[in-house]
Amino acid sequence: MLKRCTRKLADGTVQTTDVGFTRPDETLLDGLTVAPDVVITFAASRFPGLKTGESLAIEGHHFQVRYLRVLGDGSEMRAQLTRL
Repeated sequence: MLKRCTRKLADGTVQTTDVGFTRPDETLLDGLTVAPDVVITFAASRFPGLKTGESLAIEGHHFQVRYLRVLGDGSEMRAQLTRL
């Protein structure tokens, strides 16, 4: 599912793009609870230089980039996010 994602740079510039947004469930504490693991995929050219620790806003919710991975030929990225 596509969602609108916004990134604010240190110089005040705002970058906005649509990202693939998934929220699969992950079982924790030996099945006692379920936690969301938010993952986005996007064209690498849309958020150049994105790093772990940066904040993103997706439809009014704020997230922190936890992990980044380059996909395929490098034109696409996948990021795991933690909700703030």
